[in-house]
Amino acid sequence: MATQVVGSEPSAHLLGYIGRMDNRLAERSKTEYANRLKEIHRKIQARTGNAETLTPAMLIDQIRLDVEAANIAFATFRLYKSAVMYWLGQQAQALIASGGNPTDYSTAFDTIRALRYEVKGDSPDRTSSRKLKFFPPECVEGLTRYAEARGHRAPNAARAAAFVKANLLVGLRPSEWFDVSFASYLVRDSAGHLMRDEDGRTLFEPMLIVQNAKTTHGRGNGQQRELVLHGARVEELKALSHFADIARQFQDRQPLPIDAKRMNNLFYRSMNNMIRRALTVAGFAQRDIPSIYSTRHQSVANFKAAGQDRRQIAAFFGHSSEKTHRDHYGQKKHGNRAVTFYPSAES
Repeated sequence: MATQVVGSEPSAHLLGYIGRMDNRLAERSKTEYANRLKEIHRKIQARTGNAETLTPAMLIDQIRLDVEAANIAFATFRLYKSAVMYWLGQQAQALIASGGNPTDYSTAFDTIRALRYEVKGDSPDRTSSRKLKFFPPECVEGLTRYAEARGHRAPNAARAAAFVKANLLVGLRPSEWFDVSFASYLVRDSAGHLMRDEDGRTLFEPMLIVQNAKTTHGRGNGQQRELVLHGARVEELKALSHFADIARQFQDRQPLPIDAKRMNNLFYRSMNNMIRRALTVAGFAQRDIPSIYSTRHQSVANFKAAGQDRRQIAAFFGHSSEKTHRDHYGQKKHGNRAVTFYPSAES
């Protein structure tokens, strides 16, 4: 049995949460929380037949039942918890404003924070835990050979190979490729002064600017992050630029307005299918075939194997917490590439 803990905020007290919840949460998060509460409410109504007025106990019991029955995946459990915590904060805030005592809500807040997600045996099929969390070199070679052999007859294979080659270097979330840009990063010393070469010229490094895809629910390390491509070889820069152009051209061809999630699915689903097809042809068993997202896991594994600082890894991959990459991403033992890139000091 594996236990995962969610909700380890620095302040366990409800009043501390209320004091920062509105500033920390984006409007998208608040909307999503409201939708999840409606979802939980419908489950309660279906189960009890009488749930006109929600209570903290009803919400907590429903989440517990869903976990015990393995009805929800870990990601959904985490979102349910966050939604209920936000609801408790809202209710307590209104009660305090009217002169009431929020003790019951504070007790419920501590209870919901303490809930655990227990995985008995294998994880549910719907979770991401079954997906391969590394992208072996032999899979890269198999995909590349397939793309080269098919040529123009299989453009999705060429796009998939280009994505894999680029993303193994920087490990972006796939959707983040639509908004990347390149810039120069001015190198500074520990005191913050610009560094110069022997001829007095200012030193700079190529840099990739990434708009963080996950900034809701306090998950991202800001709206954007800067990846300094220190020591990048010419062919690596070409690979990054090439796939950035592919993503941008695809985006430009789409009719406006187009939902970001739909565009992401249109672009990557065919590539994911092509990876599976190419590696099946190459003789890989289905369980050994990675996905598009496995490239991000592999990149994290490379950083871990290189002994990169945990805080730098979190910043490079757009996480607000060091715990995210430590618990949920590629393992050090799967690292297979030297790492010289790093996040900017600002990131």
